[in-house]
Amino acid sequence: MKLLLNVEEACSFLQMNERTLKSGLISGTLDIGSAIITKVINNKPRYKYHIPIKELKIYGNKL
Repeated sequence: MKLLLNVEEACSFLQMNERTLKSGLISGTLDIGSAIITKVINNKPRYKYHIPIKELKIYGNKL
């Protein structure tokens, strides 16, 4: 069973665009997962997104 979703799957589940989801995870305003800095290239951080299905379902029920 799959425990994590990628960004595209989470966007379709929450019906929001990819940019909104990513910025919400980076800033911490969405409590459905986290954005982890993997490396920095030219002073710009690159992120890996951790979105558990369990948290996404709880957040979806609140909407």
